[in-house]
Amino acid sequence: MSTVAPALAAAGSGPDINYESSDASPAYIHEDTLTIAEYDRGEMALSADNIEYESDDGDVEQLPAHYNDSQDEPVQVRFDRVDEDSLHQFPRVSGESENAHTWLNASNWSTTSGAGSSMTVTDDDGDTASGVPAVSFDGSVASTETANATLSNGINISSDADKRFLTVFFAVDTLKSASNITIEVHDSDGDYKAMEIAPGASNSSTNIGATTTGEGYVYQERLSDLSFKGSSGDDTWDEIQSVRVSVQEANGEVTITGLDVARKSEIELGETMRDTDGDGENETETVTQINGTHYEGYVNLTALDTMGSEFDDAAVHELKINDVWYSESDLADEEDWNASFEAADNYSYDRKLDKQVRLVVPSAIDLSHGTLELRMHQGLVDDRYAEVRYATDTGDTEFGNVSDSDYTETSSSFTSRGDYVTLTTVNADENAIVDATILLQPSEEENLMSAGAGGGAPMGEGGGGIFSSIQGTIMAAVGALLGLLGLSRLSG
Repeated sequence: MSTVAPALAAAGSGPDINYESSDASPAYIHEDTLTIAEYDRGEMALSADNIEYESDDGDVEQLPAHYNDSQDEPVQVRFDRVDEDSLHQFPRVSGESENAHTWLNASNWSTTSGAGSSMTVTDDDGDTASGVPAVSFDGSVASTETANATLSNGINISSDADKRFLTVFFAVDTLKSASNITIEVHDSDGDYKAMEIAPGASNSSTNIGATTTGEGYVYQERLSDLSFKGSSGDDTWDEIQSVRVSVQEANGEVTITGLDVARKSEIELGETMRDTDGDGENETETVTQINGTHYEGYVNLTALDTMGSEFDDAAVHELKINDVWYSESDLADEEDWNASFEAADNYSYDRKLDKQVRLVVPSAIDLSHGTLELRMHQGLVDDRYAEVRYATDTGDTEFGNVSDSDYTETSSSFTSRGDYVTLTTVNADENAIVDATILLQPSEEENLMSAGAGGGAPMGEGGGGIFSSIQGTIMAAVGALLGLLGLSRLSG
């Protein structure tokens, strides 16, 4: 029988308990929203059971946590906080060194204005998030006047101009009620097509990028769908020779983190859930534009990997992850748990699960934590929780050395099966211990020790373990029989 136990021993992390069972009662620290300062999509992984981040040592590490995969939209992205190289490369000039003509260089923009006005163009890296390149355009504009910033050097698109997309990732910092901001795509004689940022306009209009101050805006429209504007008199527009940011009538400021007018396709930002047809049910929608109609600022996504292929190697700054659990099922170090199934000699039930788990939420420079609550799921009815207590800020003290006076008893809080009990709030880097005795029927013990967990929990000093259940006894007997058969074959 001794050959059976290793085969059933836990493989992986956490106490060897079947957490898929509805009878399970895992302890965990719940975080409403975790923020990762810089998430490198080319270097890091993100899924429900694998959340990676950069440690203070510069290594990519996995959090001892998972996010709730039953939620529709577990991650949040603000797109003016996304650092993607392809959004920095316009205009693309063949043979140039180090992309010298890029729009990101403020010195590449020339400015003009009315007599009482001015335009200031500033390299404003880090304005929307640390590490994200940006340029700000701040127009101080008198009534009836205009202030402009123009980029022309290196721009010469003479074919398929109407097939190109005007693509802008931006934030609107200042917008007076009388002001109007336009981002214009010009031909050689001054005719242009434009995106407008205009108070009081309709967000549904093709040419409108935003109507109020705000963050995380993305505008993408094919130039053929935008109205022709100009005074040259030739009524033709078939080339792109310059891009202009213009502030009219009153003060306005816009910060741009992505700009392109050469692309022939729009970028898929990601998938969200929204009631697209008014039937009261949310459906998946691929977002390509953020102008305040349905989204503004942070956008909830069904998964980070729904972002378009252009973002495969992007750095997503200030990435938010919702509903994160630092659960006992995520523990990797055996010193952080002690669990055993034993005879419940002093209770009116046959069996019990005794467990102690140590939980902690890591702190790091790249991690900003939301509200942290120590919780325990209630998988069984009230009277099964013979004892549940917790102790916080215990450091690395071994379970047996934590004083009874450090614990808070909370068994009476377990009143609703299927719900969770909030034990207390905690801080990052603060170890918390949950000590519980949970009474079980034999069938519940079998469920909690099923093969779905990779085997039975460790044997306790009071006996029990996998050999204490009917299922365990049968499996042990089968193992012994197979062992004898094997010996017979060898000797025969």
